Amino acid sequence: YRVRDENGNWTTLFYPAGIHHVNGIEALRIARARHFTPVFSRDYRQQKILMAVKDKLGEIGVADIGKLGSIIRIGFTYTKTDISLKEAYTLYRTMGKIEKIRNISLGTGNVLYETYSNLLHHELTASDVDEDFDKGAWIVVPIDNDWELVRKFIKEKTDE
Repeated sequence: YRVRDENGNWTTLFYPAGIHHVNGIEALRIARARHFTPVFSRDYRQQKILMAVKDKLGEIGVADIGKLGSIIRIGFTYTKTDISLKEAYTLYRTMGKIEKIRNISLGTGNVLYETYSNLLHHELTASDVDEDFDKGAWIVVPIDNDWELVRKFIKEKTDE
């Protein structure tokens, strides 16, 4: 993932294995990076960032309640949403339940498969078309285009 450093020079985003404290710009770069990683890696990184923010907010004590209010105001200033402050708080409170499903991963090893949009639309496979055929965008969809499979998979995993 190519980024410009503080001096305006182009470089590559790289973090060695381990725990890192990053600022907002760095977190955004990590969340957006999509090249050279499997399709679900980006989603996983975004989830990890959101959970880290949640965990950090959970560390704020009663003595820092003003700080929490400031963070919330900043969040609403830079976020376009149609949810209310009350709804946001409810979502924050229910995020603890996310821990239960955090390690559930939809993927091509269970209920999804990889294809191209035009192949799916025309009900073709890659072997049905020649190399000049516009296959469209690369996509991941449920097996047999059955979205109920996804719902059942998630329900099974969250009921465990």
